[in-house]
Amino acid sequence: MKRWLFALLLISTTLVLVSTGALSTPLRLRPVSRTSDYVRPELPSEMLPLHDIRLQSRQGKVEQVHLSVLRYDRVVIGFLRDINDLPNTELPMQATLRYGTNRSSLDHEMVLNARVYSGMQEYNGYLWNPPMGAPTLNRSQVAELMNTASWAEPWWYVYSNTTVADIPENHSVAAIYNNPSALYQSPLVFNAKLDNLQPRTTYYYDIDGEYTGNFTTLPEPGIADGPMTIGLWADVGQTNISAMNMEYMLKQVNPDFVMLHGDLSYADAYWPRWDTWLRLMEPLMSTKMHLWCKGNHEFNSGNENNVAYMFRFATPFKESESPTFEYHAFETGLVHVITLASFARFDNQSVQYRWLMRALERVDRTRTPWLVVQFHVPWYCSVLGTGSRLLMREAMEDLLYKYGVDLILVGHVHVYERTYPVYNNQTNACGAVQLVLGDAGNREGPSLPFIDPQPSWSAFREGSFGVGKLVVYNHTHAHFEWHRVACEYSNATNCVTPGDNSAQARVPSDSTWLVRNTTQCPNRLMPTQRV
Repeated sequence: MKRWLFALLLISTTLVLVSTGALSTPLRLRPVSRTSDYVRPELPSEMLPLHDIRLQSRQGKVEQVHLSVLRYDRVVIGFLRDINDLPNTELPMQATLRYGTNRSSLDHEMVLNARVYSGMQEYNGYLWNPPMGAPTLNRSQVAELMNTASWAEPWWYVYSNTTVADIPENHSVAAIYNNPSALYQSPLVFNAKLDNLQPRTTYYYDIDGEYTGNFTTLPEPGIADGPMTIGLWADVGQTNISAMNMEYMLKQVNPDFVMLHGDLSYADAYWPRWDTWLRLMEPLMSTKMHLWCKGNHEFNSGNENNVAYMFRFATPFKESESPTFEYHAFETGLVHVITLASFARFDNQSVQYRWLMRALERVDRTRTPWLVVQFHVPWYCSVLGTGSRLLMREAMEDLLYKYGVDLILVGHVHVYERTYPVYNNQTNACGAVQLVLGDAGNREGPSLPFIDPQPSWSAFREGSFGVGKLVVYNHTHAHFEWHRVACEYSNATNCVTPGDNSAQARVPSDSTWLVRNTTQCPNRLMPTQRV
C-alpha cells in the first residue's frame, strides 16, 4: 500500500508540474483553449411524457427507492407506495425492511410507519403555458377542470373581480379550496434509518419481499484505504438526457457516493413529477448513496417551499447540529463536506452564517484534509446574466477562504465551468477551485452565451450536458474530470444529441489534478485545533 501511494504521489506531482510548465526541460505543449469548441443545441430538452414506461407507478408496490447518507455508518433507505389509483385496497400504513451483510440471511428487521403530504395544484393560466413539468392543457380542458357549478360553496363568488375578465382561470380560488382534483396526495412515504453499520461493507436489503437491493458503506473519517470516487451532478430533471446521465453515473463513474447540488426533479409544484423523477432515478439511487442539496426548484419554483424535498430526502443536519435540513455537514475518508443553502439567509447575523462558523471550527484537517463545500447558485460563473449569488459571496467568501476550503461545487447555471483557485474575484493560489456542474439533463436548455473576454479566473468552460467525477487519492492529491454526455437519444449503434458537433457521444472533456499545498497555503491547515 505504501509503495502504491508513493508511486501515485510521484506520478501526480509530475502531472501537476507538466501542466504548469515547471519542468527543467521545456516541453512543446499545444495551446489549450479555455473555452470548448463544443456546440450544443440551444433548444430545451423535452420532459419525458407521463406515459413513458420508465415513469409508471407500480400500483401499490414498493417503488422510488433511494439512499441518503448521514454518516459513514448511518444510511437512510427511502421508498414509497403509490395507492392513489387503488381506492378499494387496504391501507398499508406499515412496511417491513430486512437487511444484513449476507444476501441469503438478512438478520436485521425494521417495521416502518408511513407519512404523507399534500400540495396545491392550481388550475389557472399556468396549465396551458406551464413553467413547470405539468402537461399542457388547452383552455377548454382547464375550464372543464374548474367547472364548480355542481359543488362549489356560494361564498366563492366573493372572490370575483369585476375589473378582470370573467374567464375560468380567474376563479381559480374555487379550484384551490374545493376541487379535489386540485389537491395532490403523495404516495405513502417511508424512511428507514439504518444505524451502526460497518465501514466499507456491502449490505443487502429486502422491503416486504417486493424489492431487493444493496449498497456499500463508506470509510470512517480519517481512513485512507484506497481511492474514493465521488459522483457530482446538479439540475437533473427528467428528460432523455437525464436518463442517459443517470445511467452514465451508475455504470461509468461508479461512485462510492454521489453529491447532488440542487434542482432535482423540476416538478415545480406539479407534484406527480416528483414521483416520476424518483422512478426514473431508481436504478442509480437505490444502490448509490446521495448527499443532497436544495436549489430554487425545491424552494420557490411553483411555490415548492421545500415540501416534497423535506418529506422525501434525509440529510445529516442532526448529525452536524444544524437547526434545519437545509444546511449540514458530513465526513468520510479524507473528505469533509459542508452543504449550504443558497435560499436561506446568509448574512453574518443569520443562523446559517453562525452555524457555518461553528461547522468550520469543528473540521479536523489532520483527519479530513479535503474541505469541500456545496450549494446551488454559483459565486463565480462567466455566463452572461446568470444572476450569480454575489451577496452570498460577499457575506461568506472571506470565511471559506480563512478556513482554506479546497473545492466549491454548485449548479443552477446550465453549463460546465471550472475556475482556477479564486478569491475576491481574482486568481489566488490559496483560494478554492469552483466547479459549475449545472446541466445533468434538465428541460430548460443551456445557459448561454458565455461572457467574452473570458475572465482571468475561468480555467475552462463548456456548454454541455454531463456529470463530474472526483477521485480523492490521499491527503494531498485528488483528480477531477468533467464527463460530457452528449447523448439525448440512442439505439444499439448510435448515441447523439441532434444538432451538436461532438465527435464522441461520451467523453471526458476536461480534467485537472487538485493538489493541497499547505506550505504555500497555511489556511489549508485551518483550524489548527479542533473545537
